Amino acid sequence: MVRLKVPSAGQTVFKDLIHGELVFANNLLDDQILMKSDGWPTYHLANVVDDHLMKITLVLRGEEWLPSTPKHLLLYQAFGWTPPAFAHAPLLLNEDKTKLSKRHGDVAAEAYLKHGFLPEAVINFIALLGWNPGTEQEIFSLPALIKQFSLARVQKAGAVLNLTKLDWLNAYYIRQMPVDKLVKACWPYLEKAKKHLSLGKIKQIVALERERLKKLSEITEAAEIFYKDPQYEAQLLIWKKSDATITRDRLERLLSWFKDWVGEWRQKKLEAATLEMIAREKLDNGATLWPLRVALSGRSASPGPLAMAAILGRPKTLKRINQALAGLKKSQ
Repeated sequence: MVRLKVPSAGQTVFKDLIHGELVFANNLLDDQILMKSDGWPTYHLANVVDDHLMKITLVLRGEEWLPSTPKHLLLYQAFGWTPPAFAHAPLLLNEDKTKLSKRHGDVAAEAYLKHGFLPEAVINFIALLGWNPGTEQEIFSLPALIKQFSLARVQKAGAVLNLTKLDWLNAYYIRQMPVDKLVKACWPYLEKAKKHLSLGKIKQIVALERERLKKLSEITEAAEIFYKDPQYEAQLLIWKKSDATITRDRLERLLSWFKDWVGEWRQKKLEAATLEMIAREKLDNGATLWPLRVALSGRSASPGPLAMAAILGRPKTLKRINQALAGLKKSQ
């Protein structure tokens, strides 16, 4: 076993590019092992030799390596080599300020990509962990990050992993994507939908859901509305300011309206005409459109009911309204 003989007096001083000048008393450093008894070098020795041979000029690593830096510098000194510059970035922390670890969730960028986060959003998010541009700007393209990033603006304190912020960033990037590109990005999450829906329908669904998606993976559940008959309690059909009688009346009116509709079955025309009918007959929007939303989706949160009707088509729309009426009747 071979150890490094650390001076018993004096200090090891160096300037960290993030933390500034740091001073370590040599008498507090242990004589670290360089070669183990089995003849293999330790990480500390291998790290220094490897960086020197590869002509590394800057070592950027996590601040947990700060206590090892004076040992590495003493090794560079012992070999007579010029050490690289060092910068120790702040640790990533969970929202409760504990150190990020696998026990609390994903720690690898690849895992976030699998969950449906876009590479652009992940890069933007990671760049803002412990660094800020000195302005209110939060959206950065990769070229902009390369141009503006500097170690001088990296904070010393730990960086909290705010996943709500990642959701927000990802939703922003999703909204900026052209529909065709977004369909391609969502494709791996549409395995079941592809068995039931045409590519044209899928494009319509992705375009409709684009404003609501936070992650690409959410398109799986969102698409189910359009090929899977909804399951829900009849009580959900009733708007908070309405009752079962009014709800039944509104659904029957809508059923008749859609049966008789002779216009083009497209979202804008269907919406304009239906909203005009509701206003003309002095019907309450909530009591009329809420039961339609639930009848078509089975959910309290969904895209607009007339947008869904346009994609579902007349036969499915009529079928689901009839199913809602039957459910209401059965529940009374």
